[in-house]
Amino acid sequence: MTDVPTPDPTPTAAPIAGIRRGRAMALVAIAFVCGSLFSGAGAVWAEHQFSDVPNNSPFHDEIDWMADNGITEGYDDDTFKPTNPVSRQAFSAFLQRYNDRIVVKQVDTNPGSAQLWSFTATCDPGMRAVGGGGSSMSNMMMTGSYPVVGGTTWRVDFRADSPIDPTVARAYALCVPA
Repeated sequence: MTDVPTPDPTPTAAPIAGIRRGRAMALVAIAFVCGSLFSGAGAVWAEHQFSDVPNNSPFHDEIDWMADNGITEGYDDDTFKPTNPVSRQAFSAFLQRYNDRIVVKQVDTNPGSAQLWSFTATCDPGMRAVGGGGSSMSNMMMTGSYPVVGGTTWRVDFRADSPIDPTVARAYALCVPA
């Protein structure tokens, strides 16, 4: 019988191997901004925010996007220190702050006796719709769910097999920071 070592349950704050703050911010921003490719919306990037991240920095836009959306704050001396290592706990904080900004915008409607209809759920200003859908408690089906040009609205199409009694149908949009 061999002894199996017990893993140390103490979390560490070691940097993610080989990843610096600037590169980690770019990875997070790229992962979450990819929704804009599906929604067709463009992003508006802020001007220079940190004294050590000039406009020509390779990750300037990604770092500013994260700062604009409250995902990172930088240091008290108005620097970002983009070449400092990122600890796993700091990276977790970035992800949690981003997650806190994700919202589901929901709109309910009563289609009455209509057999075909569409309606939309629209994200708040500064947000982009990257997903969505619809639901109903009646004998109807959702026939389409897709982003509306501009990226802030999600459209849902419904079809009922026959005229229906008044019911509630719901459209929703998954909204992330633009």
